[in-house]
Amino acid sequence: MTDALTLSIISIVVTVLFGLWNLRITVQNHRMRKDEFLRQKRKDAISEFNLRPRFKITSHEINMENPGYVDENDDIDCLVSFIKEYKKENNKQNFKYEESLLNQQDWVNVKLKLKNVGKTEINNMYISWNSPKNTSLFDVKHSEYVHFIKFEALNYSVILDETIETNKEITIKINYHKNFVAASFISAEATLWLFDEYNNIWSQPLFVKEGKIYDSSMRTYKDFKDTADIDSALECFENPMLW
Repeated sequence: MTDALTLSIISIVVTVLFGLWNLRITVQNHRMRKDEFLRQKRKDAISEFNLRPRFKITSHEINMENPGYVDENDDIDCLVSFIKEYKKENNKQNFKYEESLLNQQDWVNVKLKLKNVGKTEINNMYISWNSPKNTSLFDVKHSEYVHFIKFEALNYSVILDETIETNKEITIKINYHKNFVAASFISAEATLWLFDEYNNIWSQPLFVKEGKIYDSSMRTYKDFKDTADIDSALECFENPMLW
């Protein structure tokens, strides 16, 4: 074997060994970066969870004995409206409600006071009702319920579009017609959707009659849309197999 061939073989072997060593280092570095990314992601998730906004119920009043609505300037004032009938007429989806819902003197209510005991401000929030097949939820403060009932429209959520600082309290009044009070649910009747100052979305299941609320958990915008928005529900009313 000539010296040139020997040197060539040695050069090839060295090159291969260097390539393998370099590949090993690259793989190790990739794993280290991945581990660091996952550690940072877990750290960020823990930090977000610790700083999350969340409501605690500080007052719970059930007012079912003496019907009659009084405007008390509550932060959220809404009406639970049972869907009497669904029809599609002239390509328009119509949701019929009892006209007696318009009579405020027949309303009863549950009123809750909640405090943001979390460590993050809430930019805005929604309350949504969790019975999409047979119930709408309308805003009372802006007389939205009158228009929705008369125009036979569907709605699932009411917004509070203002900042809720930490330790601030809000009031929510949930009205019912005295003859159409929702039965107690095994699961939460409503959900609170909290949009915080870091653009995160959190939800808290709310047991209205019991005066109980679960802790906040992070959700996606799709989760919010699927629950609080009517678009997917309209498709389900069109095709009940989708429920």
